[in-house]
Amino acid sequence: MYCYVCITFLCFNQAAFADSGRLYIVGMGTVPDLLTIRGAKAIEESQVVMLESERDKDAWKEYIGHREVWVLPGCAWRYFGLDPDDVSDPELKAKVTESGRARKEIVDRILQSVREGKD
Repeated sequence: MYCYVCITFLCFNQAAFADSGRLYIVGMGTVPDLLTIRGAKAIEESQVVMLESERDKDAWKEYIGHREVWVLPGCAWRYFGLDPDDVSDPELKAKVTESGRARKEIVDRILQSVREGKD
């Protein structure tokens, strides 16, 4: 099971598919005391927690515990939906391209882990 915190946890659970994991997105608010009981249970059953910032490790340490932590670049979610081919400004185009590359790396990493059945 995987969890992602950018104020959200993504969780995978192997029971969903044979030899595969499952992805959950658990909305958490901005501080741990806003986490729902169901969200806490999903995190408790996970093996991997994905955070948007190293700072989140301390804030969520009670829930993260011994789990593997992936820190994802915050830039990955910027410019989502923009096609670099539609951007004329070279500086912005470079940022849009980098953001898309970072998103692809994240998705590929998640998909590979789900295929491996990582719980």
